[in-house]
Amino acid sequence: MNENQLLKTVESTGITTWSFDEINLALDNLLEKYKGKVYTEESYKSAKSDKQELNAINKRIEEKRKEYKKICLAPYNAIEDEIKALTKKIKEQISEIDEYTKAVEEKEKTDKKLKIKEYYDAKSVILGEYAERLFEKLLNIKWLNKTFSEKNWKIEVQDAINKAESDIKAIKALGSAFEKVLTDKYCETVSLDTVMEYRDELERACEARNDVSAAAPVSVAATATDNTESGSADYTMLKVYASGDTLFRLQDYMTMMGIKFEIC
Repeated sequence: MNENQLLKTVESTGITTWSFDEINLALDNLLEKYKGKVYTEESYKSAKSDKQELNAINKRIEEKRKEYKKICLAPYNAIEDEIKALTKKIKEQISEIDEYTKAVEEKEKTDKKLKIKEYYDAKSVILGEYAERLFEKLLNIKWLNKTFSEKNWKIEVQDAINKAESDIKAIKALGSAFEKVLTDKYCETVSLDTVMEYRDELERACEARNDVSAAAPVSVAATATDNTESGSADYTMLKVYASGDTLFRLQDYMTMMGIKFEIC
């Protein structure tokens, strides 16, 4: 069976009557003549012709496939919209139920968080003034899961408190002039490594300031400003508008520079 006979067979019969064994054999024999064929500039037209022949056969087979697929899907397409309408009703009801179950689950988590907070408050006395600030940072979201037992979350809460206490003691043991800002940084990050990196950063900045001061001392004439709130004429009032991380960094810098400040 050559390409013309193959095309004739494909075109003249329905796909359900094809003898796929015969068509496969004929197609293999047909493709054999193209395998390993070397094309050159002189045989460019031959390459184009070969490609057209194969595209013609492939196109006709694809058309037959799509025709048969359309026939097969016709019964399904006739009822698809009706089926989707049924499942839509079910999904709408599921959605309503889902809203309720989610609300219940959220309340359960809120109640459990309050219970964990009560336990934390009783055990975190050793953290002193930092206990309240550290709760949200130490809280592990998995503790709120319904499947996470009270026994296990109590163990982990105590472990978290003990670690925080140990870390804060380590910060105090540094004897750093920046102890307050370092402890504040720990309350933000709950990471001793981050605090140590920040300590190094502050100390490098302080050393750089001292080097500049020693190399080029500057005499600054201060203008006294009457400050009725402080009862002193030795201060200049500076208003700063900042929030979030920017404000924390500014506080750190002013502490490092030995500047006294109040946050109102």
